[in-house]
Amino acid sequence: MLNLLKEEFNPKNKKVFAAMAALLALFVIILGVGIKITRVLGGVKYTTSLGNATSLLTIFMVIITCTRISGRDNLQKISENSINHSRLSIFAAKLCSIWLSYLILITINFVMVIIMKFMLFKKTDLDAAIFTKMFSAAGGNLVYEFLLVSFVLMVCSRIKDSLASIALGIAMIYITQVIAGIFMIVLYTNRALRWNPFNFFFVEREVVTPLTHMMTKLHVDQMIWGSLIYGLCFLIIAYILFETRKIASKNNAA
Repeated sequence: MLNLLKEEFNPKNKKVFAAMAALLALFVIILGVGIKITRVLGGVKYTTSLGNATSLLTIFMVIITCTRISGRDNLQKISENSINHSRLSIFAAKLCSIWLSYLILITINFVMVIIMKFMLFKKTDLDAAIFTKMFSAAGGNLVYEFLLVSFVLMVCSRIKDSLASIALGIAMIYITQVIAGIFMIVLYTNRALRWNPFNFFFVEREVVTPLTHMMTKLHVDQMIWGSLIYGLCFLIIAYILFETRKIASKNNAA
């Protein structure tokens, strides 16, 4: 298992991840400076929203997820590892690498926001209330990323080309929101539809802005538990698809 995990952090993946981490930090810096100059938002809003960088973080998570399960080189490696390791071990190693990457990125996001707060918004007190909102934003993003990553793993598990997988994965970020919005139109007349899986893709928004429950017709605790349950269901289906996937030879990866 440890060897499988090390393979997930090969030199190529490390370089891509380092670029993502640098871009995320740069985004937080540029946005902080821009807000300071234009005064569009205050220091409190910038800090409690984690520098509005979670959208970029979500795109990075989709890219990381898709590059772990698709691409000819990756599929060839899965085929080779399947000789000495179970598919469950391989899948678990990929999941561990995905979530370890997330923890590092969200930590970078969190720390950079605090640094920029002290550099640009010195008059804003970093009190318990602000920290609570920051951790709420991070927690909401964590639940959303679990739901989205599980969904992307399920949808993209059989795609051979990595670029196609990434394109579809990123599209899923917006497609799920659109479908959820369509469902919202009928939630007022059929309340049972509030339990449809797409409604839970608003979980991050609801954790940060509790009044969102007026749109989703679900309270925060229901959104969180529902997201975790649906995410687990997507993950199980993703593993079944991964387990039953036939990986061809080096010259014809499936």
